Amino acid sequence: MLQVVLERRKGRGWKPLATRHLTQAKAVKAQTLSFRLPQALAANQVRVQGYRTAKFPARAPTGARQFQRTGVGQASEPMYDYAYSLASSPAERTSATAVESDIWKIAGDQLFFFNQYRGLQVFDLTDPAAPERTGTLRMAASGEQFYALDEQGGHLALLGRSNSADRPGGAAVFLLSVTDGVPNEVAEVALDGTVIDSRLIGDKLYVMASEYRDTGGLWQVETLLHTIDLADPTLPVSRAVLRLSGNPTALQAGGDYLLIATGTSDWWSWNIPSRVHLVDISAADGTPVLRKAVDLKGQAQDKFKLAIVGNALVTTSRYWNDWNQETWVETFPIAGAATAPLAQLELVGARGEQLHATRYDGNRLYVVTFRNTDPLFVVDLSDPAAPSLTGTLEIPGWSTYIEPMGDRLLAVGVESGRVTLSLFDLADPAAPSLLSRLPLGAEGTWSWSEANYDEKAVEFFPDAGVVLVPFQNWTPEGHVKAIAAIRVGAKALRSEATIAHDFDPRRGAVMGDYFVSISGQELLVLDRTKSATGEPDVQMSLAWTTDRVIPLGDYLVQVEAGSTGNFYGPYNRMALWGGSAAGSMVRITRSDDPDALIQEIELGAGRIVGAAQRDERLYLAQWVSATGEEPARLRTWIFERSPPW
Repeated sequence: MLQVVLERRKGRGWKPLATRHLTQAKAVKAQTLSFRLPQALAANQVRVQGYRTAKFPARAPTGARQFQRTGVGQASEPMYDYAYSLASSPAERTSATAVESDIWKIAGDQLFFFNQYRGLQVFDLTDPAAPERTGTLRMAASGEQFYALDEQGGHLALLGRSNSADRPGGAAVFLLSVTDGVPNEVAEVALDGTVIDSRLIGDKLYVMASEYRDTGGLWQVETLLHTIDLADPTLPVSRAVLRLSGNPTALQAGGDYLLIATGTSDWWSWNIPSRVHLVDISAADGTPVLRKAVDLKGQAQDKFKLAIVGNALVTTSRYWNDWNQETWVETFPIAGAATAPLAQLELVGARGEQLHATRYDGNRLYVVTFRNTDPLFVVDLSDPAAPSLTGTLEIPGWSTYIEPMGDRLLAVGVESGRVTLSLFDLADPAAPSLLSRLPLGAEGTWSWSEANYDEKAVEFFPDAGVVLVPFQNWTPEGHVKAIAAIRVGAKALRSEATIAHDFDPRRGAVMGDYFVSISGQELLVLDRTKSATGEPDVQMSLAWTTDRVIPLGDYLVQVEAGSTGNFYGPYNRMALWGGSAAGSMVRITRSDDPDALIQEIELGAGRIVGAAQRDERLYLAQWVSATGEEPARLRTWIFERSPPW
């Protein structure tokens, strides 16, 4: 047996909570493995599975997305399936799984999207081929990160900026209830500082913020940790704020602790070493208690550089040794007051390389650095007091995000100027190998992706064997904005579909036989059974530009003026710039719900420069710039009101 996974029941399937990797030497010997279980977890809701080839995707219990066991499609079968009671004392139990915020969430048959152009939008996806917007809470430009507080999305917590008169623009948490698909605000919790990151653990929301404070004429940055008890989302309770010195750079959760990295300045070198604060959140009311702080050799750049492995805090940091960068792995004891490291391991092969993606997976650590090649380092953390380098692989490019998949790794990064997905074989950690690599975008061009700086844009669905990644690509034919649907096979990656958007795409999901993808302006649904065409079956407008609003009875005519394509005003010719004009649009909505789109009418290239209403008719004047041998002209549109408006 090479891998053991602890799982909890999730709906009709099972979700991994923790994983243990066994070396070949240990795999043939009888031994005892221990897991720490969440406090409120019933014994009949957990099971332990063992695998001969470690094919099951073993995920850290701190990720933003949760996946069920059913239908992973791996060939390996579990050697044992223990579904009976697992004994554990209260002292061995720990807090609930940590969840991260995101801009969207599919809960049950509902899709929630915190659209920065409109606010919180709710859609019914009972039939993905016929999505229906059921409600909107207008909060434009207020924020975009939120949490669903229950599996069906009955209550939500939105991180945003307040519109109250006494603290306009101040950070806040908005609590919403959703009834019959309609969201309503039920409470607002004011926050000090600027929100940096957050975690939802059980019914406690922890928000990390930064704030400048005047300390005797000297302004210093402080890190704030807000705790909000959401046991009753309609009556949130704020706990005392924990204040830490330094600028917040990373937040991670593990077991009964939050790990908060803050930055300090070393003015005599390039180094900005991190201090990691070990914050105990095991109290029944969730009140955070600072247990101790440890100083790292270098800088922990993001949350993936921090983890708790066994009884140790493990960190990965970048250290400047004069002009050369070094990568260091350090371990620290959790128990007691000691702050000195248990061990320090430099990845010597990474000297002079820039530290990029890292990922902890059970007792393994994967590290990617880059200068001229992309070394992938595998570190064994079985003994935190003596971490060791297990294997190394050098390939072109670099990775910005790593997704552990048992004995494989799925990575998103960059090679030769293009967003690239890579699949690695880790069956033998001493000899990692590249199985497959797939670039996004046309050959010889540049592409980029939100996934290269926000891993939440990477949506991996093990049941379907598909990963969805948004990307953009400049080509001679124009600007491509799309979501790539990539089939993740046992040994190869291949493109399944490219879902083209008119606006920058943000997220995508697999729902049965459909792909669902979203941008700030549109929701697309694509039938996977005919996905090779790339043509969406549904294209729903979510937000749009409105330059004029004309009331007509119970309806509104929203006019998007368009553009002549030059920078000298609507009446000048385009010849100097050789651009193409953006089209004008007319949209009909209900007056009581300006987002309830009834009809869209394209008016073609040009700009609306005048409008008039007479009785039941609407007149629009559109200026069309000269193109080629066609002179500039003024076009008049006449609309006559008829059902449904």
